[in-house]
Amino acid sequence: MILLADIDNTLYDWPSFFAPSFRAMIHALAREMKVSEDQLYDEAKSVFAERGSLEYAYWIQELESAKGLETEKLRRIVEAGRGAFKSVQSRRLVAYPGVVKTLEWLSEQDVMIVGITNSSVYRAQHRLYDLKIDCFLDGLVAWEGFEPSVNDPANLGFTRSGRTRRRSRIEVERVLALTEQSCKPNEEHYLRALRLFDCSADQAWAIGDSKAKDLEPAARLGIKTIWARYGSSFNPSDRDMATLLRITPWSSSKIQSTYNKKDFEADFTIDAFEQLKSIIPQKYPTLF
Repeated sequence: MILLADIDNTLYDWPSFFAPSFRAMIHALAREMKVSEDQLYDEAKSVFAERGSLEYAYWIQELESAKGLETEKLRRIVEAGRGAFKSVQSRRLVAYPGVVKTLEWLSEQDVMIVGITNSSVYRAQHRLYDLKIDCFLDGLVAWEGFEPSVNDPANLGFTRSGRTRRRSRIEVERVLALTEQSCKPNEEHYLRALRLFDCSADQAWAIGDSKAKDLEPAARLGIKTIWARYGSSFNPSDRDMATLLRITPWSSSKIQSTYNKKDFEADFTIDAFEQLKSIIPQKYPTLF
């Protein structure tokens, strides 16, 4: 058997880590650049809209306020911003309750676990490592990520040629990078994972927080689906969600539609990751 597991908002809470980390970064940048935080939020939103991702790694260099800054000054600003982000991330990036123990149980049951994510290979590997759960995964299928031009003045001194952004310490052995067009909700994401491990759809389970993005494409292939309802909550008035809405080009209605797809019903619904133990068949029954 194989479990095809979404990562963000399924294994850990992405908004509760990313939003406060981003706020800390904006605060540091405003201090270093002598620019208001409101202006930086607006400029960041423009960059993210153009690049199509809130996790574009080189957005600071592409801020309107950063244009014309000499390289060494910009480097110090980038380091200050990233340092602030990482400081908060080290405290906020944690797995959901029960995830580690359940992944351990799945491994003991000889269930192969493959991460399926639209995050970049670099980001996904980095976070799996920091979450200390990479040792439980047999593979990872992720977006190939951005490849910024080394000739772009905004990236001068910040990038190197070639796909160098890989996490060498990751324990996942089989990693597959896909183009953006092949990622979820394209079922190709799941097809490639099944082929990578030579598994058929009837041997597979897919778990994710988004019915539209994670589960519907898996269901089209005949994969059994599990909705991680605990990761799908959407409250625009929540501080972290408000931060994300402030910088994303997506509207709140579009975000909500990816979770509450009313015309799709998953095979199973869970409110905690550890409830997988009552769904995935046990190969080796235990006393406790």
